[in-house]
Amino acid sequence: MIYGIGVDIIDMSRMEALRGKYDDPFLRKTFTEKELEAGMARADPVVYFSERFAAKEAVLKALRIDSGDFRFSDIETLNDDSGKPYVILYGYAKTLYDEIGGRNLLISLSYDGGSAVAFAVCEV
Repeated sequence: MIYGIGVDIIDMSRMEALRGKYDDPFLRKTFTEKELEAGMARADPVVYFSERFAAKEAVLKALRIDSGDFRFSDIETLNDDSGKPYVILYGYAKTLYDEIGGRNLLISLSYDGGSAVAFAVCEV
């Protein structure tokens, strides 16, 4: 059964200001070490970080999180060997997911025309 869905779109120009500043406090606070490593290894890190930020917002909505206990780094979005994105939860997000009986968390990412979008579905 679907517990929640979430979608988010971001103008990638918001992340453009961070190009080349990968020790920036915003990036360090928002993304996990694995996300930072994967993003910096990309030909265009701005696209990667834009998609991942949209993913964090979409997952936040799908889990119906509205608490100050949440940290963006509690949501990690990586890619498997085939390129398919997947989500790993930590901290408050993981606790909430377990409490609601989360069974599956699906994520889809895309970008075009200067925007990145993410769609998340939480199944219980």
